[in-house]
Amino acid sequence: MTRALVAGALVAAALAGIAVVKRPALAQTSAPTHAPERSIKAAYLYKFAGYVDWPASRFRSNEAPILIGVAGDAALAEELGRISAGRTIAGRSILAREINADDAIDELEVLFVAGPDSSALERLLAAAAASPEAILTVTETERLPDGSVINFVADHDRVRFEVALQAAEREGLKLNSRLLAVASRVYRGPAR
Repeated sequence: MTRALVAGALVAAALAGIAVVKRPALAQTSAPTHAPERSIKAAYLYKFAGYVDWPASRFRSNEAPILIGVAGDAALAEELGRISAGRTIAGRSILAREINADDAIDELEVLFVAGPDSSALERLLAAAAASPEAILTVTETERLPDGSVINFVADHDRVRFEVALQAAEREGLKLNSRLLAVASRVYRGPAR
């Protein structure tokens, strides 16, 4: 099977929520993500960008790329770069890069914070909330944290995700109904 077919199959499986991964619950460990799970999450991150409408003022030009920052998992950032290389969403190229908890994030359209490290998670979600730019925040914790729009969760042997519509609205993001349809849970108000 060619690399393009493998990447396409991973993207389709991830968005449909049918990818199977053997791993303990996310909050129980901060160990590195397993390779299959990493590929699935990278595919999800790529696909999430295609199901979000950002405010018209978000991009400086019609050619501006969609920037995805990954904090806490260099290998996932690299995998995301491989998956999205040469592809576009709504005519925009996708650029993935690793970021640190102290990096400026205003230029990012998507911010993924890997793992349950609460200090980095809190700093980055606070920075996203304070940013004048709309940022799709994605996390992976046991419970959806305040400020996160999408959160990866372990659902038996699958990587699933939950969505906080209130957080998306605060950012000025409109999420496509097809994305909401495959979420394991959609919170319309506070997630607690």
